[in-house]
Amino acid sequence: MIPLLLSLVMAQEMPPAVEPAVVELRQTLNGQAPEAEALGHTGKVRLEVTVQPDGSRGPVTVIESARSDLLDQAAIVLMEQASIRAPTNPTRYRATVEFTGADEAITCATMARQVRWYEQAWPERSARDTSIYKMSTGLLLLAATPDTPSRASAQSAADRMLRLRDNFGQLVEGCEREPERPYFRYLGEWSRQAR
Repeated sequence: MIPLLLSLVMAQEMPPAVEPAVVELRQTLNGQAPEAEALGHTGKVRLEVTVQPDGSRGPVTVIESARSDLLDQAAIVLMEQASIRAPTNPTRYRATVEFTGADEAITCATMARQVRWYEQAWPERSARDTSIYKMSTGLLLLAATPDTPSRASAQSAADRMLRLRDNFGQLVEGCEREPERPYFRYLGEWSRQAR
């Protein structure tokens, strides 16, 4: 009975554990995961790791998953290998790793796989939330902006954006019918068809 009372008294006298401060790393890290990207997996992974003053680290934990084990694991490895300066006090670092899976050689098959995987992994979201959609809007905007912009060129760019927004599903279906075509060339031809 006395050891139990002593342990209760000692527990009450100990100061509460202080949670390490949280530092949000502002820059999104770009990751590569060839296996996942080959399956069309893209997205963002939010991670956290606690670093001690001696430089030692706790385990990397996933705060928000990309809903792909392959992407989550690649992000963990990237965070484990990241150079993080030892802090003065224990600190929890949070970071976001983004996997876009796109480059200049992307084919229609790759584009369609990305969209279809996203629709399956994130049924509550729109395909317009995909990296490939956002990249496509940027490319169409750049392509429609002449050296000397005008009201007409601005309207043309706006029209292209609206067409992409309203017909993105048709663009994906078209890519599925022509899987070997380079996607960015296909996108350019598709955007000129409505003019």
